[in-house]
This record gives sequence, structure tokens and C-alpha cells, in this order.
Amino acid sequence: LVMLNNDYFDFSFVPTGNLTTAVLVTFLGLIGSFIVMFIGGVRLTESGLFKRIALETTLDKSAGYTSNFKKETLMGKTGVAFTILRPSGKVEIDHEIYDAYTRGSYIEQGAKIEVIGEEGTSLKVKELA
Repeated sequence: LVMLNNDYFDFSFVPTGNLTTAVLVTFLGLIGSFIVMFIGGVRLTESGLFKRIALETTLDKSAGYTSNFKKETLMGKTGVAFTILRPSGKVEIDHEIYDAYTRGSYIEQGAKIEVIGEEGTSLKVKELA
């Protein structure tokens, strides 16, 4: 539409045939590009190049893959704050160091803690009174 002879999108003096042709060419180009992208996308995923750069396998938990390094649950276990938790830091439980965080409170280094939740690789802890 920009290539038509108009003044601030005033098409009153542009022949109707030119306006129709411009709109038709625009829509056909848009539809054609979607078709090419869809067919090209399908062909790309089946190509050898895509198979070399994309990971096609899944890392299932049943095969031993996990993002969590803990073998057993630590819920309810107690330990000590290895660093100051402001509100996150490190805790020591059974001579192992873990990332931990609190519900917003600060816990001083060496204070007794209890695990109240597990989220991913971090432990949610609270200070024991």
C-alpha cells in the first residue's frame, strides 16, 4: 500500500484495480510465506543437519537421570547452618553441605536448623528454638 500513489493513506484518487491488486498481492505473499515456513519447518526437522544439532533423546528419570542430587528425602532432618542464611546459604546435615533458604528470616552460622521442605536442589529450613 505504501508503493501506491497516495497522500497520508488517502486512496480516493487511486484506481480501485491498483488498490485491489496491492491488497491481494500482500495477502498472497503472507499466506505463501506461512506455507513455506510450515513445509520448510517440517523438512528441516527431518533433515540430517537438524539431527546433528538437536537433542532427540529424552533423559528419563527411569534411566537414572535427575536434576536432584539427593538420593533420599531430607524432610524433618536436623543440622546446623554452615553459613549465615540471609535468607539463603549453606547448611550441614549428616556431614554433607547443602544449599538452603529460609522463609525470609536470617539464621546465624552454627544455629540448629530443621528441613521443612525440598524444592529442586535447595532445602527449605527453619531455625530450631
